[in-house]
Amino acid sequence: MAGGRGAPGRGRDEPPESYPQRQDHELQALEAIYGADFQDLRPDVRGRVKEPPEINLVLYPRGLTGEEVY
Repeated sequence: MAGGRGAPGRGRDEPPESYPQRQDHELQALEAIYGADFQDLRPDVRGRVKEPPEINLVLYPRGLTGEEVY
């Protein structure tokens, strides 16, 4: 079984990811996906996840251009 127990893709020698680390990685993924539309509203975004995340995510409707969207 690759990676053993824990998060998929992690080696046996790597310690399991802590909850704050996982939360920080999820926020980094959102920032990478949404770019300028993602905003971390916490006062000190350096050293992350010392307090619960507070984010602003701007979403735009699709399909208003007259083109079909599936």
